[in-house]
Amino acid sequence: AAAGATPVVFEAIGVPGIFAMTGVLAIAAILVVRFVVPAAPIKAHDREVSLGAVFRDRELVRLNIGIFALHAVLMAMFVVVPIGLVHAGLQQSGHWWIYLGAVGVGFLLMLPGVVGPYARRERTVFLASIALVALAMAILVFELDSLAGIVTALVIFFTGFNVLEAKL
Repeated sequence: AAAGATPVVFEAIGVPGIFAMTGVLAIAAILVVRFVVPAAPIKAHDREVSLGAVFRDRELVRLNIGIFALHAVLMAMFVVVPIGLVHAGLQQSGHWWIYLGAVGVGFLLMLPGVVGPYARRERTVFLASIALVALAMAILVFELDSLAGIVTALVIFFTGFNVLEAKL
């Protein structure tokens, strides 16, 4: 339902309005967390963690770099793909169908690697997901002017992305 409302909201308030609405909703969320959500009890040893200790934890640094890289690639996709979709002949108002479909199919395809028969093969699933994201990028390099190529790349991308998002 939200995806169906997006073109209507875009037409009504435009991009600046969407950014303003996002800001208002973020402030509302902060207020809900501050005044509605009960505070979690803090144990004494939790207070002793310093920022330096966080940066010295190699596993945590690897995790943070992995998440940063994954989301940087996602942001890059949403810079390049809309331009490619327009060049492939799809009007901007129809882009959301492509994204919704690709995310939905990608979600279904990621399930075996997260909750299905392959979920216990952590390293294999993780590396295969990285390979899927890389494959999607390669397809986009060569097929950015083709609607079928872009859709294929998006489905592959969101399959790998969704697995990595869940595993990280």
